[in-house]
Amino acid sequence: MSLGEKIQFYRKQKNLSQEQLGEMLFASRQTVSQWEKDQTTPTIDNLLKLKEIFGVSVDELLSEDDQTVQKVIEDLDEPLESFTVCYQKDDVRRAMWGANKKRMICMTVFTGVLLIFLLQSLTGQDPMTIGLAFGAFIFIAIMTGMNYMKLRKAITAGEKQTLNTMFRYDIYENHVEQTVSRNGEFVSTCTMQFTELLHIWQYGDLIVFQYANQLFIIHMADLTENSRFYWFLRSRITEKQKPKRKGSLTAISVILFVLSIASIWIALVVASLISEWNPDAFFHNIRIFLCFLPIPVASIVFGVVTQRKGYAYKKNIVVGIIMTVLLLIYGLFVAK
Repeated sequence: MSLGEKIQFYRKQKNLSQEQLGEMLFASRQTVSQWEKDQTTPTIDNLLKLKEIFGVSVDELLSEDDQTVQKVIEDLDEPLESFTVCYQKDDVRRAMWGANKKRMICMTVFTGVLLIFLLQSLTGQDPMTIGLAFGAFIFIAIMTGMNYMKLRKAITAGEKQTLNTMFRYDIYENHVEQTVSRNGEFVSTCTMQFTELLHIWQYGDLIVFQYANQLFIIHMADLTENSRFYWFLRSRITEKQKPKRKGSLTAISVILFVLSIASIWIALVVASLISEWNPDAFFHNIRIFLCFLPIPVASIVFGVVTQRKGYAYKKNIVVGIIMTVLLLIYGLFVAK
């Protein structure tokens, strides 16, 4: 029985149509039909998926007397390339800090902004303003501290996990297999499809990628220039970096980011100037904060639109939401 005949046999045994099987494999019905007629051969990636769908072994699925299929078996058994990685403490620290640096810096800056606002509110007489400023500062300060502690704990755990540990990577046509061994003993193995590798960064001589909420570190020196895996990672890094180099969008992003943070201070200055003629009406004039809402809202809209087009301006969304909430709090509640 040929490979195509076996695919047809197991497909019918599972009560699947060619179209249904194609949907499970992200392939067309025509492609499945060609396989079953032995006009074409499934890729290694599709063969692995067929094995899982049919619940059979590779030996059961493939005919060893077929020369084409025998070549596929050899390709399945032999990786295109292999390399091993041993990490130093500094590698883990640099990779994890680099992946979280922007978020931690933004939270720290925002905590400082709230602290300044709290100190300014202490000079006033309204207990509600002081209470809101103090509450916001404490909340953000606690969240920032917890994130720093969580990151530090993750770095420490990562350093312990990589101590005396060797990571072997076997690169195949469409996937990579990682085998972990510690002190010469097998620990675990993980198979990752290329298409499932997310958020690829580069920090100096390190390439870091995310898979299933885990970070994996690759030394550039461990990869050769003709490595398939090297060029895949490099192309994905290039794709991620291209949007950041668009000068006009970056300039707009920075302007909206700065104006969003400054909006609450500008509003406070304007309210103070208006109240010079009638100091008792300060907390009534603080409704002027609502007039500055279009600035952070514009930052949010800009961030959402550019994110959909593939540009990395998430910071505009984050700061826009935070400042919109603060302007609403002070414009609606404090003014009462």
